Amino acid sequence: MKTFKTIALTLALTLFGTVSAFAQKVGHVNVDKILTEMPDRIAAEKTLESFALKHKTQIENDQIALEKKYNEFKAQAAGKTDEQLMQMQQQLQKMQQDIMQYEQTATNEVNKKQMELFEPLQKKIKDAITLTASEKGLDYVLDSSSSTVLVAKGTDITADVQKKLK
Repeated sequence: MKTFKTIALTLALTLFGTVSAFAQKVGHVNVDKILTEMPDRIAAEKTLESFALKHKTQIENDQIALEKKYNEFKAQAAGKTDEQLMQMQQQLQKMQQDIMQYEQTATNEVNKKQMELFEPLQKKIKDAITLTASEKGLDYVLDSSSSTVLVAKGTDITADVQKKLK
């Protein structure tokens, strides 16, 4: 029995020592909060909104022109031949296709512009997090704004990262 207790105690101490040797310093940061409060983000959003508004205005103007052309054709349809009606219908279909194609192109351009504007911000945040983690001797930093972190007992470095971004 004494041997069993000795083995159990030795095993427990060995396991505790092993766990302690592998203990890592963990911190957490709220990336959403940092991004939300970044002055650069506000400027990027304004630029993106202005860019998107130009496309939206163009699409709206094209749709108004299509509706106007449809009403004109509808008013003129009474005296037209079948061939002329077919040509008018083809014109309307072409206008509609052009609008749809432009909408797709505009969506792609807005998405590209968003990446252009926000990737540098994300890099700045990542670099500031890496620097802060290094200064604080942290091995891991978790994003507390994501739903994956359930308990955040590590060092919160959000404020330190924000200071580096100012």
